[in-house]
Amino acid sequence: MGTRVARSRIRTNPNSHKSLLQWRLSLNLSQREAARVFGFSQGKYSRLERGVGVVVRDEARKMAALTGVPPEVLAGVA
Repeated sequence: MGTRVARSRIRTNPNSHKSLLQWRLSLNLSQREAARVFGFSQGKYSRLERGVGVVVRDEARKMAALTGVPPEVLAGVA
């Protein structure tokens, strides 16, 4: 069966993170667990973490609120 991510571990993150990788590692999450937080497949999350994936503006805002990673970084603009 799949791994469940404890909701208490995933909240709006007050820390500023420079990347999704930094955010994920700070919470000791697997890529699969991190992907589930956002409702993505592990593959899509992996592409985003490597900077080759694409998210729409609304997804970038939601992810930024949870991770502290600037939306420009998530959207691939910065």
